[in-house]
Amino acid sequence: MHKQEKINKKVIFLLPILGGGGGERVASDLTQYLPENIEKIIVAFEVKDYYKYNGKIISLEIKLSTNIILKIYTFLKGYFKFKKIIAEEKPDYVISFGSLQNILNIISTKKAIVRIDNPILVSHRKFIEKLYPIFVKLLFNKAKRIIVVSRRLKEELIKKFKIKEEKISVIYNSVDIEKIKKLAQEPIEPEFKKVFDHPVIINIGSLIPQKDQESLIRAFKKVKEEIIDAKLVILGDGVLEKKLKKITSKLGLENDTHFLGWQENPFKFLARSKLFVLSSFWEGFGIVLLEAMACGVPIVSSDCDFGPKEILSLSKKSGNKLAGIEYAEYGILFAENAEKEELMCQAIITVLTDSLLQKKFAENAYERVKSFDISSHMHQYKFLEEDDKKISWVFIDRKIGGGFAYNSEVRRIIAQNYKLKTIAIKDRHILFKYFKPFRWMWQLMRADIGGDVLIEESFDTLIFPIPRRHDKKVAIIHHIDNSASPVLLKILLVFAERIFYKNIKKFDLVVTVSEYWRQYFLSIGCKNVVKIYNSFDLESFNITDSDVDAFRNKFNLIGKKIVYIGNCQKAKGVVESYQSLKDLDIFLVTSGERKVNIGAINLNLSYHDYLCLLKASSIVVTMSKFKEGWCRTAHEAMLLRKPVIGSGVGGMKELLESGKQIVCADFNELSNKVEYLLNNPAAMEKMGHDGYEYARNFTQEKFDKEWLNLFKNL
Repeated sequence: MHKQEKINKKVIFLLPILGGGGGERVASDLTQYLPENIEKIIVAFEVKDYYKYNGKIISLEIKLSTNIILKIYTFLKGYFKFKKIIAEEKPDYVISFGSLQNILNIISTKKAIVRIDNPILVSHRKFIEKLYPIFVKLLFNKAKRIIVVSRRLKEELIKKFKIKEEKISVIYNSVDIEKIKKLAQEPIEPEFKKVFDHPVIINIGSLIPQKDQESLIRAFKKVKEEIIDAKLVILGDGVLEKKLKKITSKLGLENDTHFLGWQENPFKFLARSKLFVLSSFWEGFGIVLLEAMACGVPIVSSDCDFGPKEILSLSKKSGNKLAGIEYAEYGILFAENAEKEELMCQAIITVLTDSLLQKKFAENAYERVKSFDISSHMHQYKFLEEDDKKISWVFIDRKIGGGFAYNSEVRRIIAQNYKLKTIAIKDRHILFKYFKPFRWMWQLMRADIGGDVLIEESFDTLIFPIPRRHDKKVAIIHHIDNSASPVLLKILLVFAERIFYKNIKKFDLVVTVSEYWRQYFLSIGCKNVVKIYNSFDLESFNITDSDVDAFRNKFNLIGKKIVYIGNCQKAKGVVESYQSLKDLDIFLVTSGERKVNIGAINLNLSYHDYLCLLKASSIVVTMSKFKEGWCRTAHEAMLLRKPVIGSGVGGMKELLESGKQIVCADFNELSNKVEYLLNNPAAMEKMGHDGYEYARNFTQEKFDKEWLNLFKNL
């Protein structure tokens, strides 16, 4: 007999109703695909017209209303009923869907996970709804976690509502492709068959102002002038149904426009349509786009806030507003402006009259939707299964270097999944810098460092004993190499290194960032060493030609090629790089604080401008003299399709060789290698391509997954 897996977590899903919307569909999928060891309880204000759910369903038996007085009554009644359910069920987490439900969740429990599917400012315009943004600002930092469905929503929360970034997780909506394909094969009812003998334009969504089916109907009137036998099918119900039908009749489209209401299986209609059109004023994400893609249907969509561009286009940042029509990789986008109806009409006619374009968009869209399949997305909800570990993290508070970027990302992941306490040792300037370690030791001795797991991230803290006991101790080490330190400091470091090597062998786990350092720590006697590579937000690297032109003009880097030689410090090899390359007719540029006095141009830049500098450079040189952990600069250059010449010391060699870049172990050879590339554009282009193909595999999603698995198994 199969032994039943022990239930170890309980999750409540709080919903307005159980069907009809994208959020409810996501909740339905979660209850079906989350592991059986999570007990699911579905609480809804009303139980009607619902999707399939796996779990106990509890109705609050409260009818939702648009009346202001009744909304207040609904909220108060819901609060007292829901508090009682919380007390009885004692859940580990409560995930809420919907504006009212999110507020109710946060004020009812400290275990609140709120999900935001729609842009906050544009989606709450009525008088009572205008209070919601105020509640977001006042309450949402109290939530345990906030899940948003697009990067633009995350930006809105951080910039306009001052929500802490570490609270926010971007988890795109997902779809069950195999299930959709199966449902798409079901026959449609006989009364609808004749409609689908014609080229059908389909729209799916509630009949509410947000979805703007009115503009679609008016655009369809113009489409009929070109494509006489076209039909428009609209699935969904809502408050605007009568108004939309009246407009249809007024335009003489009542025989060509079919309102089929809410359908439990919309996919059989989608699969038989020629084109799906999203006409919304705004969307949080637009899960219906994924459903159309899974059915192999071409898409025409408004470029509305916030989701469609993130799904359909990879070539531009989601924040850039469109003025006309964009033929994106996975569909056509039209501008959300005064010319919307005309642009929508043009896009529809273009697709319906070009069979090759239909085929291309259908095939591309199906390939794209595979990355949103639910099977590859469920790991993002692993935090629902995790132990409630308390983790303390000790570090020297230096906001510089690749190690800082890496460790900040790890702290973000831990903060979103566990109780994290950070102990930041201040790296303040003092008169005699060699006394700094004694100051750090004093701060450590006074710090309250508790928790189940202790994480230390630097050589400096690992030479001091932590005066507390922990179940597990983890060290994150990027590299160990003090060869570039001043002579006096080197003498002191001889003794410090002995202490470091003795201490690190006592740790339960050592995490490093390249194979070079993994092998190194194994060789000195560390028993459990894992390698987790750096990660990068690939969207940040969408630097356009206009961005580069603006950067060159801003810093007067016009008329000559640029070669970037690194951060302006001696250990990065910029002195020798400059001496080797100074006679070439190029701009030699360094960045960051000027710590050595050389003739190169030095720029202190924001991260965006720094990426523009890399993109503007013909070649990026990383001739570090110390053993790098990885070399984020080289990796960033490769993501921008720029050729890299580097010293290859430490973990950098693995990066350069795997990405087919140039390893230059001798400064005397640097000038020849740079000149060769400058005179061979084809070689530069090939290196740029090869480097990008390797570098783009180091995604944040992969990084998050590896770190979550590591802590789960710790």
